[in-house]
Amino acid sequence: KCLIESCLEVMKENLVVAIQDMGAAGLTSSSFEMASSGQVGLKMNLDQVPIRDSSITPEEILLSESQERMLLVCLPENFEKLQKVFHRWGLDATVIGEVLEERKVEILWRGEELTNIDPDLLVENAPQWQREYQAWQGMRTELTAEKAYKSTDVLESLSSARGTHRNWIYEQYDQRVGAQTEMDCSETIGVVRLPESRRSLGIALGGRAQVMQFDAEIGGIDSAAYPALLLAAKGFEALATTDCLNYGNPEKINVMSEFVASVNAMSDTCRALEAPIISGNVSFYNETFSKNITSTPAVGMVGLREDNSQALPKSFFTGNGEKIYRVALNSVEFESSAEGYLGQGEIDKEALAKFTRALRKTVVENTFSSTRVVGKLGRGYTLAKMSHKGVGAKVDLAGLALGREVLYEVYLVTSSTDESWKMSFDGLGTVDCIGETVDGSLTIDQRVELSVADIKKSYQEGWKAAFSELA
Repeated sequence: KCLIESCLEVMKENLVVAIQDMGAAGLTSSSFEMASSGQVGLKMNLDQVPIRDSSITPEEILLSESQERMLLVCLPENFEKLQKVFHRWGLDATVIGEVLEERKVEILWRGEELTNIDPDLLVENAPQWQREYQAWQGMRTELTAEKAYKSTDVLESLSSARGTHRNWIYEQYDQRVGAQTEMDCSETIGVVRLPESRRSLGIALGGRAQVMQFDAEIGGIDSAAYPALLLAAKGFEALATTDCLNYGNPEKINVMSEFVASVNAMSDTCRALEAPIISGNVSFYNETFSKNITSTPAVGMVGLREDNSQALPKSFFTGNGEKIYRVALNSVEFESSAEGYLGQGEIDKEALAKFTRALRKTVVENTFSSTRVVGKLGRGYTLAKMSHKGVGAKVDLAGLALGREVLYEVYLVTSSTDESWKMSFDGLGTVDCIGETVDGSLTIDQRVELSVADIKKSYQEGWKAAFSELA
């Protein structure tokens, strides 16, 4: 926090010519990348770099990694002002070198020259591994009719380790620092007000293990599509993405194949959504005793809503007698089986992007009391989650599978009788009125009949049994 605030301050005062954080490979990557990008050289004195251990070697100084250091370039006459800002925040700011006109990086240690090379040798001409992989073959399988789905299945999903509440985790810290929080961890996205511009900033997370286990290409699409839909369901336009790519051993063909398929799919989806990947990292070799982790392209996505004077729709039912609409892209459904995940369907990325924009426009231009994207554990679980605050629903899904996970489907709830917004989805998917909100119970077709009290109990108390079984 101190580093963030001090960097923002010196940039606001125009004291910085260039700046880059020190992530992977630490000082080496940041210095060589900045020199190469600027087509200049650098002279660095490693013995001037602040260190915590006097025994640290020059190689360790060059390669040590930290998320809390920045490499800055400033004009000599501005350094004293810059240093005072950092000192006021309790941080070091030290001159460790200078920019050279000649394109070379000269590294010194106690007066001795350790290296003197063109920065492009590392940045532009570094060796590249060409790992073996196979073109991705979809893992979809035709689904048969869903097995009988009952009220007990809903309760079991609510109390399961995947479905039970996490309040006991996020209620342990302050979610409202700065008093600008509009939506906290109890909602599907986080939202903070931007008081000076009267806008709101939303953040959503993507990268679902079960979708990757179903199909790596679909999982890559979903890592960006799902958070974009979560934002759109609250009226936010997705603007930018950061990723955290976590995979097993890339020397194994199946792992590298999943990496190529999912990252290409994620990239194409971000391009279609116009939410570019602006930062991120990659973690390979997550393997123990030859067992690899589930390939997980995790994503954080931010978006804006232009007017924060409008109330944001909740993710749960709020009042009786309101209509519930189902808006569906009609692309992919999958379910768990003894053989793994089985499913069917494909995702058109351009159609997905148009669907997402139509959803955002609809939510902004109309009044919905609640909206929710169908996520993990399927339709039955989602409708139960929307009911756990006290207001339930009477819903007719015309026999649609309740336990399958669907990509993508959204429930919109309103008291308005105006249905002109439905035209926004013409040619993009189906829009149906599937029921209305009622007090005290959830009924889905003739398959599920539950009291809100039972739903709330399973959801709030199930974690004790679920996590004790995992211990």
